[in-house]
Amino acid sequence: MKIRRSPFILIWIWCVLFIASCARQTFVPAVKVDFDARREWKKSFKAKIREMAKNENFKQRFPEKAWDWFYSRRMGGKTGFIPVDYREVALRHTERFCQPTRGLAADSNWRPLGPYPPRGRIKDICVHPQNEKIIYVGSASGGVWKTTDQGLNWVNLTDNKISSLGIGSLIMNPNDPNNLYAGLGEGLAGKIYEPLGTGVYRTNDGGLNWSLTPGSGNNAMQVTVDLRFGANSQTLYAACLGIRYGASFQGQGFFITTDGGNTWTKKMTQRCWCISVDPTNANNLVISTEESDQARIYYSTDGGNTFTCSTIPSDNTTRRIEIDRCKNQPQNLYALAGSSGSLSGIWKSTDSGKNWTVCPLDGIPMADDNEKPGQMYYNNCIAVVPNDPKTVYIGTNLRAYKTTNGGASWQSIAYWWVPNQLNLPYMHADHHGIAFGASPSTVYYATDGGFFVSKDAGATWLERNNNLLCTQIYRNANSATIENKLMLGCQDNSVYVTNQSGDWSYIPWFGDGFECIIDKDAPNYVYSTSYYGSNVLFSNAGGDTTDLWYYLRDPQGENGIPANEMGAWVAPFVADPLDPTMLYLGLANIYRIQITRKPPDENPGLPSWTKIYSGVGGSKYLEVMRLSYGQDNRKIFFTQSGTTEAVNLYRMNLDGASVELIRPPRVGFINDIACDPNNNNNIWICYSDIFSYPNEKSRIYKSTNMGNTWQDKTNNLPKTLPVSAIFIDPDNSNTIIIGTDLGCYRSDDDGASWYQFNNGFTNVVVTDLAYFPAGRKLRAATYGRGMWETPLTSAGTPDIKVVPNSVQFP
Repeated sequence: MKIRRSPFILIWIWCVLFIASCARQTFVPAVKVDFDARREWKKSFKAKIREMAKNENFKQRFPEKAWDWFYSRRMGGKTGFIPVDYREVALRHTERFCQPTRGLAADSNWRPLGPYPPRGRIKDICVHPQNEKIIYVGSASGGVWKTTDQGLNWVNLTDNKISSLGIGSLIMNPNDPNNLYAGLGEGLAGKIYEPLGTGVYRTNDGGLNWSLTPGSGNNAMQVTVDLRFGANSQTLYAACLGIRYGASFQGQGFFITTDGGNTWTKKMTQRCWCISVDPTNANNLVISTEESDQARIYYSTDGGNTFTCSTIPSDNTTRRIEIDRCKNQPQNLYALAGSSGSLSGIWKSTDSGKNWTVCPLDGIPMADDNEKPGQMYYNNCIAVVPNDPKTVYIGTNLRAYKTTNGGASWQSIAYWWVPNQLNLPYMHADHHGIAFGASPSTVYYATDGGFFVSKDAGATWLERNNNLLCTQIYRNANSATIENKLMLGCQDNSVYVTNQSGDWSYIPWFGDGFECIIDKDAPNYVYSTSYYGSNVLFSNAGGDTTDLWYYLRDPQGENGIPANEMGAWVAPFVADPLDPTMLYLGLANIYRIQITRKPPDENPGLPSWTKIYSGVGGSKYLEVMRLSYGQDNRKIFFTQSGTTEAVNLYRMNLDGASVELIRPPRVGFINDIACDPNNNNNIWICYSDIFSYPNEKSRIYKSTNMGNTWQDKTNNLPKTLPVSAIFIDPDNSNTIIIGTDLGCYRSDDDGASWYQFNNGFTNVVVTDLAYFPAGRKLRAATYGRGMWETPLTSAGTPDIKVVPNSVQFP
C-alpha cells in the first residue's frame, strides 16, 4: 500500500527540526567581568557566606579557612595533633637516607620564576636604628628578608638555615643591629594547631647564620607572636600562643630570658599575644592574653616577675588585643581590641596600662557591614608615633586608619581597592605590623600583600616588594607549548598570569585565587576559581590583562549550577588532558562543561554546566579530582571528604556512569592523585596527614589496577613528612617526583628508592607541580616562596639503601 505524505505534514516536520536546530545553536553571551561588578559580587558573596555561616559546620571567616586548608591536611586524624618536630625528624632522616648518589641520581637546578613583583603575607618589621634603609621583615611562610635600600630590593636570609619558614615575630637588638631574634609560628586566635611554630631562632651576624635558642624548642615555646628587649641586650620577653595537644595547650605563655636566649623561664601560663615595654623603665611591662576565648590586659612593675590585671572596658567578645605606647611619653598607651570577626574597640591608657578608657570610633564605618573592620583576630596592628602620643596608626582588613587627636576621631588613609569612592591610595588588605623610619612621617605597613611605605605620614603609599618572593600559592599551571606562559592561584593575592614573553600581571578579581588551567592547545584560553568553587572565571585573550575576563559559572545560577552550591575551600577544577575544551568542577557534586573556542575579539559565549555525579550530601565535598590519559577505559578518580580522618576515594566513567567506591590503602588525608600518562591502570596517591613517631604512616602508594589493590612506595622516604603533590614523568613512568613540606624528592625506579631533589631550592612547602613538556621543565608552586622551575634530566640507577620501617633516630 502506498502511503501519501501530506505537504503540510512535511512542512510541519521541517519547522520542528529547524526550531530545534536553532535552539541548539542559540548563543548566550558571556558576562564580562569589570571592577564595579566584582565589587558588587564580593558584597553579595559576603552576605551569602554570612547566611551560610549560620550552619555550624560552615566556617565564615576566610583566614581561618585558609589555615584549615593547610593544617587540617596535616593533622593526624580529626582528634589528632601535629607533632611540632615533624620537619626536624624528616630532615634528619633525609640527611641519613635520602641523599642522591653522585653520578647516578639526576641533578636538579631550581630557580625562582616569580611572580614579579611578588606579593605575600608579612608579619613583622624591624628597622635599623641608625640607618632606616636597612629593614628586616618576617613572612608568614617564607622566612626572614632584608633590604638595604628601604624596600627597593630584598634578599632572603633563612632559606635552608632554619627548619621552618613560618615567622610570627621579629626583633632587632637596638645596641647591636646584627643581633636579631625570630619567633616561629604565625599564630591565629581561631586556630589551635600550628605546625610552623618551633621556638625562637637567633642570629648574631645580620642573618647569615641562625641557631635555635636552647630551651625554646621541643614544645617549650610554640607560636611566638611577639618578642621584645628588656633592660639590656641579654634580656628578652616572648609572647607565645602555644599549641593544643588533646585537651590542653603546650608551649603557651609569657617567657623571659636574661642570658640572650640560652635559657627561658615561663612567668605566665596564659596564651599571650602582645608585649609593650617602657623604654625609660624596662621594669614596666604591659601584656595582652587570651583566656577561655576572652582577652585580658596585665601590667607589671617588676620586669615581668609578677602581673596585675588591668581595668579594661567591659567586653566579653574580645579575643585579641594589640598594644603600643608612645616612646617619648611611655605612660600613654593605645590598644586595638578585636573579636572573632569585628572590631571591639580602641582603648587608651594614660597611667602606663593600669586603667583603660574607650576611644570614640568617629570616622570608622562601624554601621556598614561591608566596610567596617573585620577579621580582627587575624589582621590587627597598632603603632603610636614615637614623639607624639596623639598620633596613632592602626591596621585592619580593608582600610588603614590614623588619628592625630589622641583617638577622638579617625581618618582613613589607605584602601584595599582602587579606584574607590573615597579617593584613597591603595594598600593591600589585611594588615599585620606597623613601624616607623627615622622621621615619624615615614611609616611602614606589613600586609597580606607585602611591604608598603609612606614618606608623607600616610598621604600616599608605595608598594615595595621587588624580589620579596614570599607568595603563598595554592595551584599553578603552565602552557604546554609556550615556555613563558604561566598562571598562579595565590592566598589573598588572587591570580597572576604571564603573557607569552613571561611578563607577570596581577589580576585582582579574587581575594584568594585557587585552581588554574591553561588550555594546552589554545593558550589564550585560561581559567581560574575562587572560594569554595563559587566563582569560576575565564579569558579567551590570554588573561594577562583585566580587560577580557568572563564568568564561566553564572553568579545567579543561570547556567546549570545552583547559585548556593559550594565545594571545598579549594574546589577541584580540571581539564580533560585529551580534550582541554571539556572541563570538570567538583563541588558537592561534579559538573562538566564543553567550551567552544572563540577568537579574543569575540564574546566567547556562556555554555551550560551538566551535573554528571550527585554527591552523598551533607558537608562532604570533593577534595581532589584527576582524569586518566589513555584512549581506552578512561576514568575520573576523585576524593570526597567531610572529616580529616576519612577521605573516600572513587572512580567513575567520564560521563558519570559506573561510580565505584575504592578502598584506600589506609585511613588519612589523600592530598593528590596522579594518573600514569602511559598506562591507565596505574595511579598514585599521596598522604599529607602526620602521625608522630613511633606510629608513622606511609606516605605514597601505587596501584596497577585502578585502585583495586595498592603497593606501598614510601620505602626510604621520611614517614613524618607530608606529601602534597605527585608528578609522573611522561617520558619515563618510573620517574616520580613529589612535592613535600621540605621541597621535592625524586625516584627513578618506580618508588623503590627516593632521594632529595632540591639543588638550588629551599626547604619550603610545595603545594602543586606542573610540567612543561616542550622544554622538559618541572614547575613547583610553594606555600611561601613563590613559583620555581628545574630542568628534568635522566638519571642512572640509584644506589640508595632502603631502610626498614622501624628507623630509630638519635
